[in-house]
Amino acid sequence: MKHEISNIDDELSEKNNQSDVKNIFPDAGALQISRELYEAARLDGANGWHEFLAVSLPGLKREIAVVLSINLIGALRAFDVIRATTEGGPGFETRVLALYMIDVAFNANRAGYGSALAVLLAIVTLILSGIVLCRYRDQ
Repeated sequence: MKHEISNIDDELSEKNNQSDVKNIFPDAGALQISRELYEAARLDGANGWHEFLAVSLPGLKREIAVVLSINLIGALRAFDVIRATTEGGPGFETRVLALYMIDVAFNANRAGYGSALAVLLAIVTLILSGIVLCRYRDQ
């Protein structure tokens, strides 16, 4: 039991490290937005909300795309913490595609079907990541 708890703690600390990286991207991007753009927006009569919409948000477009892609990939492949804590339960409430894929491939001895699900998961991840990156790429 002690070994299982330490594995869960390791998984949770890994998730926290990933979230720290996701917090760094917007901060680094915000430092690259020129102060002159904010001054120009204020001279044009923009309040804080308009500055955010007209200057900050477009300036953080690439960073937003990277963070969204990281979150998307993490969400689609998430199964380790779910497997360690609930194993998809109660019932099938917390079951995700990656957990179902592992269960089918290894527990039900249907490796071909599990492999097909893995390919489907990879294709869905690539398509959704491509949509996010195309949506936020520079014009």
